[in-house]
Amino acid sequence: MTPAEELKAAAEKLRTLAANASPGPWGPSSHGDVETADAMTVAEVWPLYAPLPDGDQQWIASMHPGVGGALARLLERQSKQAAEVEQYLGDQFQDGALDQDIHDALAVARALLGTTDGGPR
Repeated sequence: MTPAEELKAAAEKLRTLAANASPGPWGPSSHGDVETADAMTVAEVWPLYAPLPDGDQQWIASMHPGVGGALARLLERQSKQAAEVEQYLGDQFQDGALDQDIHDALAVARALLGTTDGGPR
């Protein structure tokens, strides 16, 4: 498998897994019985009396720490490139100066930070 094929396959797998997962909200409000997100456990978010749908289980299993580490490295690399552009342009900086790869990384970052919808498209 070529690198391009591997990247495409991974993107397709993520899209399929995301499409099969429930749309959310993913958090304590999804069951309404947890008041705060502090120190949540999986059982608090999805109580044992309400098992996770299979699509959600598949999605969660695919997001193991290796995926998180790889995404963190990708986001960090893109953040360094964005910082270089910001520094170079100074007061003239605008988001349009960033390339599409950085905008894609920003979409991931904003979804992780909860500053945008971030749901499956």
